[in-house]
Amino acid sequence: MVDFFELSRMYLYNHNERNFKEHFSLSSNMARIVWETVNERFELANDTRPKHLLWWLHWAKTYQTVGVCANFCKCSNNTWKEWMEYIEECLVDLAVVRT
Repeated sequence: MVDFFELSRMYLYNHNERNFKEHFSLSSNMARIVWETVNERFELANDTRPKHLLWWLHWAKTYQTVGVCANFCKCSNNTWKEWMEYIEECLVDLAVVRT
């Protein structure tokens, strides 16, 4: 079981549940449930990690530019874009998100 609250330590300076919700729009427990649902329903690529869902949640909350989000996620712009497309496809197929 993934602990999204602990995982968020690498992104949040003030690490608490309220700050988690402010950055990712939902609780760490709900993020875990979404991740487990995606993981159960799809055969995810081997290098897919829970942090990629956090990246997508952060983008969905802030709707910032690629550069700003990639910087927050500590990755290149291309890496960030590839993971956003992949995670969004999974979420849309789950009907968790509507486009």
